[in-house]
Amino acid sequence: MQRGSAVRMSCGNIKYKNPHCRAVINAVGPDYRQLKDKQVTKEELDRELKSCFDNVLLTCEMDQLKSVAIPFISGRKNIILTFICSS
Repeated sequence: MQRGSAVRMSCGNIKYKNPHCRAVINAVGPDYRQLKDKQVTKEELDRELKSCFDNVLLTCEMDQLKSVAIPFISGRKNIILTFICSS
């Protein structure tokens, strides 16, 4: 997955704990540690972060999901964010 992208996946075992869960959306966030090495600008990383949220919300809209839980977003390398969606 590319940073800023989002992919819908099956709920797997989450559905047993939360019967309202219809999907899990994974998105890859930016690595803000790159700012130390001046590999990228803060604006570029902020755009990637915005792209994560935009793509998750677009996926929810396309799949007619009515709610989404958005977790804390960290600057760790290649972090995958998981969004839990329900109908």
